[in-house]
This record gives sequence, C-alpha cells and structure tokens, in this order.
Amino acid sequence: MIEAVIWDFGGVFTSSPFEAFARYERERDLPADFIRRINSVNHLDNAWARFERAELDLDGFDRHSRKKRWR
Repeated sequence: MIEAVIWDFGGVFTSSPFEAFARYERERDLPADFIRRINSVNHLDNAWARFERAELDLDGFDRHSRKKRWR
C-alpha cells in the first residue's frame, strides 16, 4: 500500500527546473531568465502558467511566449 507520495520540484532529488528553463531559452534563442520573468508578470495568464495547466502544448507555449515577450 502506498502511504505517501513525494514530489520534487525544487532540485532536491533531481536537478533544478531552472537548468531546464535555461537550456530551453538557449535552444529557442530567448533572452536569459525569460521564463522566470514571465512567471513573475501576470502569473495567472502567462505562457508558462498556461503550459502548466495544459492550456498550451509545447508549440503553443513557444508561439505564445514569442508573441507576447513579457518584457
């Protein structure tokens, strides 16, 4: 019987998600810390929030983040 589930989103058991953000930004030629910035502006409707709620797929995230730039 499973009595507990442990989620690791902070880099305790796995690498930090910020490393993946930085890699994605480099691969897509986005400014450094772009994803962290969009998370701090309009935190309910930015591309990352919509991606986390499965309202955007990866291509939709890419299009939405490029369109709005959130600077």
